[in-house]
Amino acid sequence: MCIDGAAFARAPLTEAMHLLDWEMVRRAVKQDSSCAAFHAGWVVRDGRAFLFAGEGASGKSGLCLKAMMRGFRCGAEDVTFLAGNRLVPFARAIQLRRDDPLLDGIHSARLFEGCDGRVCVEVRPEEAAVETSAATSTVVVLDPTADGPARTLSPLEGLQRLLGLCHRLDRTGQTLFDTIASLAAAGRVLVASPAAALALLDPPEV
Repeated sequence: MCIDGAAFARAPLTEAMHLLDWEMVRRAVKQDSSCAAFHAGWVVRDGRAFLFAGEGASGKSGLCLKAMMRGFRCGAEDVTFLAGNRLVPFARAIQLRRDDPLLDGIHSARLFEGCDGRVCVEVRPEEAAVETSAATSTVVVLDPTADGPARTLSPLEGLQRLLGLCHRLDRTGQTLFDTIASLAAAGRVLVASPAAALALLDPPEV
């Protein structure tokens, strides 16, 4: 595959498309100073947004799909875009490992081949989110080793953990920094295992 006339990678078609996807994301963020992005998925229901932040294989995609099964709309499953303090939808197909039990409940018409041997689940238009405020969202940093319920991070730790997830896009950006700092200061950045994060979506009624 070539970009701007230079060799970028040699890979099977599905992997090449994935690499091209990331390159377009990187360039879009780099060229637009009003836009920032970091490694997270997000869902929203009734104006209430949850961001699942984490490295690859931390459980973001599975959580987004489980949230959709609970009536949430998907804004993104891997890359979250911010424009000012707004979450900009970037809902692509959700990629899962071929042996993920979540696939058992998905109609085959919604499935297609992804990269790295994964299977993609189509996100239908009625399941996709619209632009949403980030100011009142809850950010969950996924940690598969975490025990117990979700824990609120201190403002400093929340800021450090989230800024550490910006490296893949070669840009932090003042917009992203300000938004993350505001959420961290408000105690809206948590750390949780995927199971504990899922429990946050439907808290028990009091």
